[in-house]
Amino acid sequence: LFKTNSIDILTTALNATERAILLDANYAEAHATKTEIEFYYKNFDEMIRVDGGEFIYQKSEIKTLPTFWIDKYETTISQYKDFLDATEVQNINYYDHPQQPKEKTNHKPKYWDQYYNAATLGKKFMGHPITTNSPVIFVDWWDAFAYAKWKGRRLPTEEEWEKSGRGKNGNIYPWGSKINANFEKLRTENYSKWQSVSSIVEDKTKDGITGLLSNVTEWTMTVEQDPEIIGKFLPVLRGGNSKSNLEKVTELTNRHALKNRNHRSSSIGFRLSLIHISEPTRRRGIS
Repeated sequence: LFKTNSIDILTTALNATERAILLDANYAEAHATKTEIEFYYKNFDEMIRVDGGEFIYQKSEIKTLPTFWIDKYETTISQYKDFLDATEVQNINYYDHPQQPKEKTNHKPKYWDQYYNAATLGKKFMGHPITTNSPVIFVDWWDAFAYAKWKGRRLPTEEEWEKSGRGKNGNIYPWGSKINANFEKLRTENYSKWQSVSSIVEDKTKDGITGLLSNVTEWTMTVEQDPEIIGKFLPVLRGGNSKSNLEKVTELTNRHALKNRNHRSSSIGFRLSLIHISEPTRRRGIS
């Protein structure tokens, strides 16, 4: 493991994501168990292949999708920091969605300075622990779209999101169709609003896709027609979050649409997907 007296020198050459992993690992050397230390070395950029074919969508509808890849973890604060740093010296407008409101001139999340500082200093935000490996929050749909384009990926459709969690058998939860005692304990006794995205071992599929029901609800690429306003489309959110699970475990079929894509919340983040023939590669700093 890395030694404390070399941290300052080593981190100067790293991006925010790599710095977060390194610093967490250094802390883990003194304080964590071997199992916990392994979490600090996760590749947060990892994607999971989801094979194409039929799957059960919602209650009983059969749909078909081609093979795609989806992020194993939700996008972290440190990963999003890399995006903000990169776009300071790039043409940020290149990554904007064509329909993004003109008054939106940057992709800095609401309360970014407050919660990024708390995450890097080991302090609490809104009364809850937060780290740079926690999911990025207070991002609107436009932010998520721009980050995805910068990354060379895109937001998943809600069908991709659902299939990645339910598999071909139409599971109700990522782990199967029965309540999981470990997840029950996580959402009640061990409640935490924003855990490190790789540490939620109680909330993952057999393929390893993690955090679909906990931490934050996720933006998708899907929009649906507003039932009240012709020509207006509403963004679809999928997944549970730490708050939604307090009363009842969220099911993978849960979905809802927001009134606009400008909404920001402490309970909303995202992950990315990709249609790709072969395994996606990782590009240092901008991947």
